[in-house]
Amino acid sequence: MKPKRSGLGKPSNIEALLDANIILEAELAEEHGEACKDLLERIRNGEARTAITGFHIDSIVIVTESCGKLKV
Repeated sequence: MKPKRSGLGKPSNIEALLDANIILEAELAEEHGEACKDLLERIRNGEARTAITGFHIDSIVIVTESCGKLKV
């Protein structure tokens, strides 16, 4: 089922754009890692509706690979 369009270029059911740093903070156990994990858990549980761009996904892959967290 496709989300309805708002007419502004984003699906109407998206509340926020998820930045790569949220995932990186959680994955790399940075200063705000626990808060980021809590947010990601809320997203997983359907409490928040977000989207992420391909650019952000690429950034996550590059950083985690360079830190030795991801083997590609």
